Amino acid sequence: MKGTIGQQINDELKPQKNDTVITKRTYSAFDRTNLDRYLARVYDGKGADSIIITGVHTDICGKHTSYDAFTRGLKIIIAEDGVQAFSEADHISGLEYIKKIYGADIKKIDKIIELLVANKL
Repeated sequence: MKGTIGQQINDELKPQKNDTVITKRTYSAFDRTNLDRYLARVYDGKGADSIIITGVHTDICGKHTSYDAFTRGLKIIIAEDGVQAFSEADHISGLEYIKKIYGADIKKIDKIIELLVANKL
């Protein structure tokens, strides 16, 4: 929540000079943010075709953001060890739902990084 200790960013994840920060205030990262406009402008105006989702509440925010990405035709990748929920059962059910309903790829962060470095993602 904005303004709380939970909003603080770990030093390892602090935005760098060319990073864009988009503040999320609801369950979906697309709802009332400029994420759509940002994604449309990246890659020299060609736009993004996929999104990697991390964060808290796999079964809530992950689901809502995945739905909005799905309706925009984006490929969805969920960082399995980069999301969490109140319980392991909620986490697992959220991952299963997002995979089944939205066709998301569920991958560990190390694998995502490996694929990004190899330019295969």
